Amino acid sequence: MGASIREFKAHLSLHLSRVRSGETITITDRGTPVAMVVPMGADTTRERFVTEGKVTPAVLVSGDAKLLSAWHSAGVSTAAISPPSPN
Repeated sequence: MGASIREFKAHLSLHLSRVRSGETITITDRGTPVAMVVPMGADTTRERFVTEGKVTPAVLVSGDAKLLSAWHSAGVSTAAISPPSPN
């Protein structure tokens, strides 16, 4: 389901009730999607793809500190990067 920013604000309780029941709401600004409100605990696309084996999470290895620092400086989110697993 979709809602404009104005519609979402005007009927916030109704929309949050729908989200609580499992629905995802796309919020639009003049018809352009700008955000999604999803139920807590809902799988993200990344998590679903990892579970299905379609993608492998990135792993930082020694020496990647400079790359990570450069990403942070450029404003790139690294929240989805998995830490290296201990051997």
